[in-house]
Amino acid sequence: MNVLIPVLIAIVVFVVSATITRLLPDTLRTAHPWLSQAVVKGLLVALSVGLMRLSRRPFADFGFRRPTAKSKRWIALGFLLGAIATVTMLSLGLQGLQSVLKGYTFPMIIFWVWIVSSVSEEIFVRGWFQSALAHRGVDMRTAIIASGLLFGSMHLSLLVAGIPPPSVAILVTFTATLGLLCAYLRATRDSLLPAIYAHIAFNLGGAFAGVLFVVIRKLAHRH
Repeated sequence: MNVLIPVLIAIVVFVVSATITRLLPDTLRTAHPWLSQAVVKGLLVALSVGLMRLSRRPFADFGFRRPTAKSKRWIALGFLLGAIATVTMLSLGLQGLQSVLKGYTFPMIIFWVWIVSSVSEEIFVRGWFQSALAHRGVDMRTAIIASGLLFGSMHLSLLVAGIPPPSVAILVTFTATLGLLCAYLRATRDSLLPAIYAHIAFNLGGAFAGVLFVVIRKLAHRH
């Protein structure tokens, strides 16, 4: 029961946020491809902060504080996970998130995907959700697993966005793994910052591996 209530609240919050973005006119979303990101991520942060306030606990209890230990190796692991995810999809001939990111410039990807998405999702999943579990007496291992699974399952919404099931399956697998890593960092570093850095590193690793993969393949075709 301690786990069920936060899980149900998390599902409702995410579904409501995602549904509202689907109500935006297609012409508006086409003209401003970043608008859906702005709406859903903004709602996630607003609702997360609201739930934190309702708990009457200080924001420091939700990870808004300095980490208690360094996490460079774990952040590097986040980068590696992102790289492996991208190479896996490209090796299988899958397009990944290309259709979702259509219309995005590179600076827009950096801001909306690498930074805004990483920060907002960590505030929601690791800041509010995982902390809520801990505050309700859920043991660390269960909270970490629940946090990782919730984060991975959130990416099932990509099916509605038109991403092919094989790509979604790979993304859910790797984001769930990233979720476990970020949840571990949140639990053991008593801060959101290492989890946010690992999340951003995951996105960076995916982009770096994608560019490197394409360059290597083009060079191979020349010989």
